[in-house]
Amino acid sequence: MMPPKQQLRLQMEMPVNHDYGTWLRHAGVENACNRLALWSVHGGRLWLTSKSAAGKSHLLRSFALEYACSSILDAVQPAGQINSWQLVQQWEKQLNKQRNWLIDVPAGVMATPVAHALFHLIERGRDQQRPIVIAWRGDIHALPAELSSRLLGMEKIELSAPLTDAVLLQILRSSAGSLQWDIREQ
Repeated sequence: MMPPKQQLRLQMEMPVNHDYGTWLRHAGVENACNRLALWSVHGGRLWLTSKSAAGKSHLLRSFALEYACSSILDAVQPAGQINSWQLVQQWEKQLNKQRNWLIDVPAGVMATPVAHALFHLIERGRDQQRPIVIAWRGDIHALPAELSSRLLGMEKIELSAPLTDAVLLQILRSSAGSLQWDIREQ
């Protein structure tokens, strides 16, 4: 008896698509969407956060694609030895391409050089009167005092995961659809 044939997975990298076509607006993110729309006109400083994964990075990337005068930055520490001052200079060079700054910080514990660089970046943005949005989820009490005070001084917008299974299923379908997969009702 022959063993059943298995479907082999294609080793193909598909680009991740973060646009409004794959973004689902629901009650848990409604306040953030509305406030981001106001921010695009009036500016200011916003801190997007959540208790769990809620789509902050997706929202920022979708917004950056639609709102041309915004620069988005993935605030991660590159591999190798780099100090916070060099990091600030790299980030500022990237962000200065546009007027509005969108900063996406990976969730969780923030490395000290990244935290110090983010503090200095916020200060430079304030000095240059740049509208800033920071998306980060983590323990604010574990941050250096300088950065935590700046985040607490920003308008805090908390996103939440979908409240119902029906909305969660829509989000899963949207994510699967971007990979060209189909989720059936079964």
